[in-house]
Amino acid sequence: LEGGILSKGELSVERGQVLISLVNSNLDTNSLKAIYEKGNFRYSDLVGVNFRKAYLRNVSLSYASLAQAFFPEANLGQADLTKSQLTQADFSQANLSQADLSESDLTKALLRDARLTGANLQEADLRQANLQNADLSFANLTNAKLSGANLLGAKLDQAIVHASWMGVLAKTSGDSIIGKTYVLENYRLDSVSTDAGVGYRLRLRRAPSAEI
Repeated sequence: LEGGILSKGELSVERGQVLISLVNSNLDTNSLKAIYEKGNFRYSDLVGVNFRKAYLRNVSLSYASLAQAFFPEANLGQADLTKSQLTQADFSQANLSQADLSESDLTKALLRDARLTGANLQEADLRQANLQNADLSFANLTNAKLSGANLLGAKLDQAIVHASWMGVLAKTSGDSIIGKTYVLENYRLDSVSTDAGVGYRLRLRRAPSAEI
């Protein structure tokens, strides 16, 4: 790593090509899952690749370069995308439930209608990301960067956040986070006991209403 950013020398085009071949093969999902669980596709160079509707459950893609890649309706449940480069990637309607996206770069990513239930987004960069109508229930958003993000219609019930999250959101300028009013009106911060002490989750006040 060079200053926390992937260097070209570490990225592997060949490893990425192996994954592309697997996705495009006629292997059934059980066979692919077994390969992904044992295989390692970390540091793959997959910039701009098209993985629409691909089966990638449990795949290991930490530190991979996936900028501007396409994942609409793909299954990435429980995938490891830690510290991956995902700028402007398209995850619309993708399944990212319980995926690890901690410290990943998702700036300007399209996550509209994506399923992110239980996903780990700790310290992820979600600036200017489109999370409209995404399901972030039980997701960990601790220290995630959300400036300029679109949270309109997002499901945030039981999402884990920092203690000051709602206060910081309330103080942001009107258009710095799209859906700010929607979140403040429909969710509240609640403290919960955890093994590590006191934690904080967002709780639904009532059935979400559309922002006016």
